[in-house]
Amino acid sequence: MFNKLKSAMTGTSSAPATAQVMVRVGGEDLPMTRQGAFYVYRTDQGGQAFIHDIAVRNGVLNDDLTGYVMRYRAGGLALYRGIPRWHATWHDVNGAGLMNPLGRGNAPDFDTHNTSFIPFSPDEGVARSAAVATTGMGERDRIEYVNGYSRSNGQFFIGLLATVVAGPSQDVAFFNGSEIQLRGPVRGFDTEHFRMSTDVMEALRGRAGDPPEPLSETRPPTPDEDQKRNFARQHGGLLP
Repeated sequence: MFNKLKSAMTGTSSAPATAQVMVRVGGEDLPMTRQGAFYVYRTDQGGQAFIHDIAVRNGVLNDDLTGYVMRYRAGGLALYRGIPRWHATWHDVNGAGLMNPLGRGNAPDFDTHNTSFIPFSPDEGVARSAAVATTGMGERDRIEYVNGYSRSNGQFFIGLLATVVAGPSQDVAFFNGSEIQLRGPVRGFDTEHFRMSTDVMEALRGRAGDPPEPLSETRPPTPDEDQKRNFARQHGGLLP
């Protein structure tokens, strides 16, 4: 009892250190520790790879993630994030070149309000689709209620695609083949912007359609003044 009380007061613990396990990644066995739902691999460059345990079976990382982990270790993991115009981080990303997390937790989490990790995808197509999404999970996440929205304004921003290359000096969380998270804040990313006048296929696939079709043709109608007032009354204003 005395030893337990002493440990609590001094911040020390008599609990054994987390046991090391070996996980096969490609043709190599990598030493990792367990942290909650993750296997954690610490690189020589100071980064940490958090690998969700659903991707590991019998000590072997699945094929969906093996190539991405290997690229991360080599310093060449390309990740993409689509940010629509209504998203809370739009202004920081577009104006300041800074991508901040929505939460502060140290461990990765699918609920990004609980973590300092930011969701990306290794699949560019997934991120492109997210960039031009007209709605989100929140009731106020609607492109047509962004201040200044008009389908007739060809220069109005719809969203952007951010691209970053991650390497072993960074903390990266591997969930599955469509979501990989990067600890924020994130800087040094490239961006591609999409406007009302951008061709649909150029936004979604990176190459123009034949014939081209502007994104404006697939956007919600421009709300009238009564609709804008009702939205502002319910949600505290139009989206900035």
